[in-house]
Amino acid sequence: MNPFKSQQRAIDKSRRTIEREREKMERQRKKNLEEFKKMAQNGNQMGAKMMAKDIVRLQNQSNNVGKVSGQLKGLSMKVQNANSLNTMSNAIQNSAQAMNIVNQNLNINNLQNQGREMIKQNEKLNMKTDMINDVMDNLYDVNEDESDELYQQVLREAGFNVAQQFPNSVKQPVYQQQNNIDIKNFKSGDNELDDLLKQL
Repeated sequence: MNPFKSQQRAIDKSRRTIEREREKMERQRKKNLEEFKKMAQNGNQMGAKMMAKDIVRLQNQSNNVGKVSGQLKGLSMKVQNANSLNTMSNAIQNSAQAMNIVNQNLNINNLQNQGREMIKQNEKLNMKTDMINDVMDNLYDVNEDESDELYQQVLREAGFNVAQQFPNSVKQPVYQQQNNIDIKNFKSGDNELDDLLKQL
């Protein structure tokens, strides 16, 4: 239980009790004032003087009670402020303890190691990604000579005379295109080379 709040409740309870007593005194003073007026009107001078003393006494008591009530109210506000300061102090203390726990458990070396490991794994992932991309590029890298050969084969299977009907589609070796050489009738003078040319 918060000691400040219990003290504040006790002070406020005392102040309310004093205020009730002050209200009783004020009612009694007004009642005596009415009696005083009647006595004075009736010529009861002795009774009026005694009643006047009671009225003055009640007025002084009411004023004193009012001062005490005011002091208690001020004290209640001070206790409330103290409670607020205590709450802030506890909050600061709890925050400091929390930061202390974080600092104790925050391992800088471990954090650095984790950072280096993350960079290392990221580099590995990038390398694997590049390798996968290279493999995929090779899968779809079509050899032009193979494509031409497959094209001509499809034409032949369809019954077309590739050389006559599609002369531009028959691809000759580069050296034959450049020099317009008749390979079968070409004689180089080198028997081994001539044999290889006949096999083409």
